[in-house]
Amino acid sequence: GNPGREYEATRHNVGFDAVDVLAGRSAMEFKKERFWNALRARISIEGIPVTLIKPLSYVNLSGPVARKVAEDLEVPVRDVLVVLDDFYLPPGTLRLRTAGGGGGHNGMDSIIRAFKTDRVSRLRIGIGQPHPGGATDHVLSRFRPEERQVIEEAVRTAADAVGVWVVEGPDVAMNRFNRSSPEES
Repeated sequence: GNPGREYEATRHNVGFDAVDVLAGRSAMEFKKERFWNALRARISIEGIPVTLIKPLSYVNLSGPVARKVAEDLEVPVRDVLVVLDDFYLPPGTLRLRTAGGGGGHNGMDSIIRAFKTDRVSRLRIGIGQPHPGGATDHVLSRFRPEERQVIEEAVRTAADAVGVWVVEGPDVAMNRFNRSSPEES
């Protein structure tokens, strides 16, 4: 992100924002891949080739897109990392896991179903709790001014976490980036 610019993305887009940061660090742009219904950018992290994907489907249909990309590129599920929002985590909190349920996230549930395993790594970025009954409106809403700096930093840190996950592995990344709140970093 550009220093000083207002953070205008919706809460739901924080995962895409983190991969945008990664692409930007390599001066790469996303291009439409018509056979995948996704945008794709190819980057290198410390010499390791990485393909970044942003599915263009509805979030609850992102699993088949992710699986098709993994199959076409011959990427085993252990080398797939999903970056997503999580309203069960406080704003700016990161949580990296290598397995588990979808946690109520329709996109993660779709990915687990498509890969037929819950052993899909995921990096969750906290976006804060909705009001009771207001999950959809909350996820699609913009961040409040007092949240923006925390979220911008979390998005940049999430991009860092992806880099560590790629280069040093999930265990190192989990030890370094999993924390209770952004203030613990």
